[in-house]
Amino acid sequence: MEVDGTEILPARKEGRSASKQRQGTKSKALERRIELISAVTIAVIISAAALHWMQPVMVPLILAVAVSQVLLPVVDFQIQLIPMPRPLAVGLSLLFTFAVVGFVGLLLFSSIKELVRDIKMYEQNVKKLLDRTAEILRQRGVGFDSLNTQFEELHLADMALKVTNYVFSQAFVIVELTFLVLLFSVYLLLGQRSGGIPVPRKGMVGRIESRIKRYLSIKFVISVGVGISTSLVFVSLQVHLAVLWGFLNFLLNFIPNVGPIIATMIPIPLILVSAETSGLTLILAIALPTSLHIFWGYILEPKVMGDSLDLHPISVMLCLIFWGMLWGIPGMFMAAPITAALKIVFEAADITRPFARLLGGHLDSGDEVYEGDDDDTEEEGDTNPKYFSKETDKLV
Repeated sequence: MEVDGTEILPARKEGRSASKQRQGTKSKALERRIELISAVTIAVIISAAALHWMQPVMVPLILAVAVSQVLLPVVDFQIQLIPMPRPLAVGLSLLFTFAVVGFVGLLLFSSIKELVRDIKMYEQNVKKLLDRTAEILRQRGVGFDSLNTQFEELHLADMALKVTNYVFSQAFVIVELTFLVLLFSVYLLLGQRSGGIPVPRKGMVGRIESRIKRYLSIKFVISVGVGISTSLVFVSLQVHLAVLWGFLNFLLNFIPNVGPIIATMIPIPLILVSAETSGLTLILAIALPTSLHIFWGYILEPKVMGDSLDLHPISVMLCLIFWGMLWGIPGMFMAAPITAALKIVFEAADITRPFARLLGGHLDSGDEVYEGDDDDTEEEGDTNPKYFSKETDKLV
């Protein structure tokens, strides 16, 4: 070792060169991440615009996929129980579906007809309620007459009739959507394997199909239970339009998190203005459906379904808003299964796996760790950034 340090200088130069190389590798890794985020953002914007433009076709197709996944076990059960051609089994399943939908439709039509018939009575009850409230506030020195006068100018009955006429005017749109959904469902059911024991698909498509089928089947049964139990509660409390409120509870239960809250709050105004409603009836009409939603949705459903979708609640809420902006109410109904399918697609590629972990709520640790600080992993002349995947245990 020389005193003048002639042999120490090359070592310092090599250390500085290695440090610059690591810094360059880190900067390139950062550039790659920025490019990836930018590319994904552009792709999401373009895809969202395309999906919104294709809404008339995509909404019936997605709903048909959901309906076919619910009816597929029924079709396979018929084929295994009584050997028959698959078209015959599909036809019988659709006839049963038509019968159920027609029966529910008749009940809903009678409920709406009852609402239109009693709308004058509800308007009078609202006026009486406002008069009592104005009298109580007047005794305490608070003016309330102006609001009562404004309500009298609203003509609640005329507004309700206009809303009802608008709903019936949209019947053609609903019939058209139903026809397209059933048409797509028939072709999807007929396109499945004919006869024999159904063999599940493998790979990414098989994972998507099994996960979505399990979610929709269990969710449908849970929603039926919610609708029937809430209808029985409203019937026992002698609440008007009990069948309509039960159907809305069944339907809105498909919307995660938000749907049960909306379904519980919708009947309250009509119950409040009913002449025979007491304070105890109003409390029970809120508490009992809420308890049923807690039992079905937060106790029974997690035990039966487990974490089949593997989605974080915040991800579900954001996707609910996103798909609702794109496709309206149908998009909100299908937000959870569509997002679950996208999560499986993201898990298939290393470059999109961080987005899958983000949807699952795994924010504490990423699936890729930079390996540029370890000199043993970098070879001389290799300036490409390396990442270590915790799931695949490979450098990529």
